[in-house]
Amino acid sequence: MRNNSISSLFFVILIFCTFSAIVVFTLIDVLEEYRGYSRAKQEIEREYLSSKKADVKSLVEFALKHIQHNRSQEEIRLKQSIRERVYEAHSVATHLYRQFNSSMDEGELKFLIKEALRPVRFNSGRGYIFAVTMDGIEELYPTRPEMEGENLIDLKDVKGNYVIRDEIEVVGKYGEGFVTGYWPKPEEDPAKSFLKISFVKLFKPLNWYLGAGEYLDDVEEDIKGEILKWVGKMKTEMGTGLFIFSPDGKIVFHHQDELIG
Repeated sequence: MRNNSISSLFFVILIFCTFSAIVVFTLIDVLEEYRGYSRAKQEIEREYLSSKKADVKSLVEFALKHIQHNRSQEEIRLKQSIRERVYEAHSVATHLYRQFNSSMDEGELKFLIKEALRPVRFNSGRGYIFAVTMDGIEELYPTRPEMEGENLIDLKDVKGNYVIRDEIEVVGKYGEGFVTGYWPKPEEDPAKSFLKISFVKLFKPLNWYLGAGEYLDDVEEDIKGEILKWVGKMKTEMGTGLFIFSPDGKIVFHHQDELIG
């Protein structure tokens, strides 16, 4: 009887130990699986974060290259723009001269050509066409008509350059070309000067040259505006927002408008 009790107790203990071992090993397996899952989850998160960092880096580098390219084109765009406008004005003047040369006296023909070119505006209304004789007399100055008829041969920019003389020299030697000068801008501090590039072209029938000019600073502002529009469009299309700081630390673009400035 006693042997049976011992056997039963031993059997119970064996069952308990076996069950306990199963539970322990099961817990160990579960724990290892959980650890493996955690490691896999962390690895996936690291890979995802690394991928997102690479995407952001690629996006920023792409945007930076786009901005740098546009900035590098500032002077090229300016020169191309004013040269095209002067060529157009030259074509108009040539057409009018050929059409009316035989039926008008020179004074009437000059007036006709000047009044045809006077209202021409471009580059957001900043640009205009001017005309000067090869002796330095201002024939057409749309924004300062009171100066028309004056001899500006001795006109100097703020750095002392004889700009009209330079224009006459370029036209006399090459028929056309670019000239630079430094001038204050109407709505800026008079003490400040800005680089202005002009393109001039000989109009031989009247011994004039026609020209147009533009401040490099204004073209830079135009390009900045185009870049900000492009960045905003990129955010809309890609669902990714960039923010841009100016050199003085101000935010000039952000998807939250209240942070700009």
